[in-house]
Amino acid sequence: QRLNERSVGLVHSPIGPLLAAGFLGLCLSPLLGLLAAEIRGIVHGDVPNPQIEQLFLAQGTPIQWFFLAMMVIIAIPLAEEFLYRGVLFGFLARHTSDRWAIWVTAIIFGIAHYDIANSIGTAILGLALGWFRSQTGSIWPGVCLHAGFNLFGFILIMIPLSNNFGT
Repeated sequence: QRLNERSVGLVHSPIGPLLAAGFLGLCLSPLLGLLAAEIRGIVHGDVPNPQIEQLFLAQGTPIQWFFLAMMVIIAIPLAEEFLYRGVLFGFLARHTSDRWAIWVTAIIFGIAHYDIANSIGTAILGLALGWFRSQTGSIWPGVCLHAGFNLFGFILIMIPLSNNFGT
């Protein structure tokens, strides 16, 4: 079967699931962040998250940070949701079931996110993203959830870095 808008979840979603998903993303971010920190502590000891460490080493201007924020909060959720909950979920759901598609895309999504500490929390996030895709037939609630998740994390990272703007 050929790819089309419906098969990859590029269909309209009512505002309710979009708002609920965005709010859930904001709520899940600190919880899964704490989970990742605990796992990192168990597995790696006192080693900080290397993804966050790279940001602390960056010496960006405000405009560079703005474009980074747009990438993290908008572009990455769009691209990843299209790939994982659009194309991959659509393929798996057509050939197996929505349940399998949710689990497989969540696991692959988790594995793709750097290390064991990030992967477990990201896989849990992937379950929520897949559930929204399954329930609505659309990737847009997942994009909102993912964007809310990334927004919260980006703000937490930016708070200590905001004193370094323009230096």
